[in-house]
Amino acid sequence: YWYDEDLSPAGGKVSSNVTNQPGKKHSGKTTTTGQASRYTHGSMLPKFFGGLQTSLRVGNFDFNASFDYQVGGKITDNVYAKLMTPTAKTSDAGYNYHKDIFKSWTPTNTNTDIPRWQYGDSYTMAGDRALTDASYFNFQSFSVGYNVPVRKLGIDRVINRIRVYVVGENLGYISARKGFDPRASFSGTSSTNVYSPVRNISGGIQVTF
Repeated sequence: YWYDEDLSPAGGKVSSNVTNQPGKKHSGKTTTTGQASRYTHGSMLPKFFGGLQTSLRVGNFDFNASFDYQVGGKITDNVYAKLMTPTAKTSDAGYNYHKDIFKSWTPTNTNTDIPRWQYGDSYTMAGDRALTDASYFNFQSFSVGYNVPVRKLGIDRVINRIRVYVVGENLGYISARKGFDPRASFSGTSSTNVYSPVRNISGGIQVTF
């Protein structure tokens, strides 16, 4: 970790470094997080965001779909950080881990950016390691319908319209990491205690007299 000498009363890596303002200089390194300075790494706010919508009608069929997206911004993936942190006590037994732990540094795997996995190391994911691009592309909703030709069936005097349809919401999204949902929170973190929007698919028949 880095420290800024201007934020240190002693001008070095001490535990009383100033933490209420971001560091500017990279004066030196330390392996103790309490001695390190805090630095800004961008904004959680996206550069731009928006949506797309399309409608199509062919014969008796109609189709509508909508998408929303966000480009830019950064967010801390707390779930990934937890899954990549080694156990620190015996009560942690049984915890799940992310498959990326198999890419951790070892004497025979030195070409990696993931630190050595070691029991009791609670600082593996400290710093900006879990800071993730908050861009995403989301398939928000769709509807597909078929309008029954009531006139050809000779029932248009009784029924004006019959439409059979299927609709869906929150069908899927693309983000920087599988399972990572940047939409989970506006506080700058993505956590398991905030659920993603529920996927919903339903259908029905609409009859107009």
